[in-house]
Amino acid sequence: MTKNPGRFESKIRFRWWWLIVVLVVTQGALEIYSAALRGPFLFDDFSLPFYAPLTRTSQLSAWVHGVRPLLMFSYWINYILSGQETLWYHIFNVLFHTINAFLVCGITWRLLGMAHVWDWRREILAAFAGALFLVHPIQTESVAYVAGRSESLSALFYLLAFAIYLSRPPREIGWKRAVLVPNRAASLASSACWS
Repeated sequence: MTKNPGRFESKIRFRWWWLIVVLVVTQGALEIYSAALRGPFLFDDFSLPFYAPLTRTSQLSAWVHGVRPLLMFSYWINYILSGQETLWYHIFNVLFHTINAFLVCGITWRLLGMAHVWDWRREILAAFAGALFLVHPIQTESVAYVAGRSESLSALFYLLAFAIYLSRPPREIGWKRAVLVPNRAASLASSACWS
């Protein structure tokens, strides 16, 4: 009797393969940005909460009030982990950037599928897009500069929203519905402006 691996076993193998890929890519990103990991705080970093004497506390409420609460929450976690030691701030930036690279890879893979590219080119091109995003020098400021985390976080939420949008089930929109969309958007905009 020959043993045929079931669907469950192939899913487990697939997940292990992805875990290995994630670990290798993350290690590669840390290696690429290793010169910045021990870098000092610079310029705008000195105006962030971990340098302000009033917010240099472990109370979360002192950090997340006002604008950009998720960004400040991430700085708070860094402050709890390492105070004013820069290593963990830079590691968080590299991890956010690596997640963004995986999202770029996934979005590219999905878009190529929508364009009916189904063979090995789909995986190669998606991996290339993610790798290009990961290693491109234009990303250096947002990764190596602690205050640049706001750019990485905004890219993260943009890419997540786009990935969720692409994963929705396809639904055709007829011309009647397409005509209603601009009218509905205009009425919402005018009511928001005048109320």
